[in-house]
Amino acid sequence: MMKLAISMLVVSMLTACGGGGSAGGAPSDVPLTPSIPTVSQSSTQPLPTAGDYYTYRSTAPHQSLFDANVNPILTPEYFLYTSYFPIGGASATQLTQWGSPYFNTDNQVKFADGGIVNVEDSLVGCVYVYAQPWNEIPSTVTVDKSWETTTAINKGSRCSGLDMPGQLTTRGTAVAAETIQVAAGSFNTIKVVFQTSLQKLDGTITRRGTCWRDVASGMNVKCNIETVVPVGVLGGKSGSVTDELVSYSTAATGKLKSGVERFAGSWKDTFTSDESTGCLIYIEATGTIRGSCKSRYFPNVSLPVSGRIDTAGNADFTVKSSFGPTYLTHYKGKATDVATMNGTSDSTMSSSGEWRLKHF
Repeated sequence: MMKLAISMLVVSMLTACGGGGSAGGAPSDVPLTPSIPTVSQSSTQPLPTAGDYYTYRSTAPHQSLFDANVNPILTPEYFLYTSYFPIGGASATQLTQWGSPYFNTDNQVKFADGGIVNVEDSLVGCVYVYAQPWNEIPSTVTVDKSWETTTAINKGSRCSGLDMPGQLTTRGTAVAAETIQVAAGSFNTIKVVFQTSLQKLDGTITRRGTCWRDVASGMNVKCNIETVVPVGVLGGKSGSVTDELVSYSTAATGKLKSGVERFAGSWKDTFTSDESTGCLIYIEATGTIRGSCKSRYFPNVSLPVSGRIDTAGNADFTVKSSFGPTYLTHYKGKATDVATMNGTSDSTMSSSGEWRLKHF
């Protein structure tokens, strides 16, 4: 993912509902003309709740700077990511996990007073620190109203090659109320356009965006983002991407659309069983589970993993044994959130045990 996109990762905005009026003053024997509902012209986000999540499918991999480190090479079915909140409230924490196979990274955003105060890119261990709480799109947007936000951004000690500090400035406008259709359904939205500039000593990185924010729940249901990176800055890679909402859960408004895509990506941990250990599995966007474990008894033997997880997070998979096709361990359990799952195992060679997996 481009460093600007990482440093400017913001929580999906939550908005309020709107309504319509009705005709009046007509005689009682004349039918009233039914009112036509209109999309609200303004919306305000509630604070996130622990457990909220938003899964998006993109037209390009966000971690494009690191494609050379990913095996296998990314293809469009892997262009998924899920942002979720392990901690809610004004001082929330937001994590982002990728649907790419064996891509070992996540991004962590910390908030204070409802605004971003730092962003950590775990791949390189870099922390971007904001001088004051900041949001790219404000918590309240109203059609025909504009905004401008600015803050200084600095880096931690492990952000080698990034010329900081920098000045981060966003100018934007809520331009219209529109109804749009995306993978997660039809939404009444407020369309916002904005441009964010990160001014650094070695150049200015520009991010131009158009987003549609759901009036009822406040989440961004679709965003078109173009990033322009000058030659010589972060490899000079510019590009554009469209993110479209696939599934979500917003507790503050009770809106939910479950999707198995939220579990897509790589998972690992050590299973508790007599033979298998060091398991690494990948969950596809369809819910298919595949991967491999190592044998405790034969270190050079790879034990295949196969199974499925459903929309509700119920996981069911098996690990084949190195002792023959009739020997295997059966694992059943459930995801406790979008990043962890656990359950029990039943082996043909031993008594039952417990297992745990974490998304990475």
